[in-house]
Amino acid sequence: MSLHQRACIDHHKQLEIFTNVKNTSKPAILPPSSSLKGQHATHLFNKSSMKTTKRVFSLQQGTKYKVHYAHYNRNVIENSRIRNMYYSHRFALRHTIHSPSSSKLTKQEIRFERNCRRTFNHDKNHPAMLGEINDQLACASRSRFLFLTTQDIYSPINHLQYKECNPKREDYSFPIPIHSTKILRGNPKSSDNAYYAMTSSSRSTNPRH
Repeated sequence: MSLHQRACIDHHKQLEIFTNVKNTSKPAILPPSSSLKGQHATHLFNKSSMKTTKRVFSLQQGTKYKVHYAHYNRNVIENSRIRNMYYSHRFALRHTIHSPSSSKLTKQEIRFERNCRRTFNHDKNHPAMLGEINDQLACASRSRFLFLTTQDIYSPINHLQYKECNPKREDYSFPIPIHSTKILRGNPKSSDNAYYAMTSSSRSTNPRH
């Protein structure tokens, strides 16, 4: 970090432009772990438990949206190929006017449209700019980019995963959101994972959690 110019909103308390909206009833927050991975896992565990919603603003393109973190439930982990502990949900895109200046508003609109074109044309072999809306949604979902107010993007968090389909809390040095009671007999049968479709479709049903 250079002169406190950039930082993650979840870890830098001095940034005041972002706000976190939390429920009034909060469960007990677990203390941080000694390892870096344990600290991050504990941080996500607390955010998922408290069901916090983070508001993200972009002054460059004049937009804001919300991010919610949740965990996959036990049935998903036990009966599919998913091993991710958590996923993020981006939603509620809104276009905001941060200044009454018409010139600034025009610049924000130009930047937003440029980001849309860059996202849709990221795949040079299959540009989605002139394609169907489903192609544009798929490209935007792969890039984690919101461009519609009714859009939802579900993204699995890949750097925190279970070691097996029946995770036990005593096998991990940091808190995990579920504790499996499944008993494995031989080779477990894993069905094809329908939840990976949420990374290629930005308008889908909310995964169970």
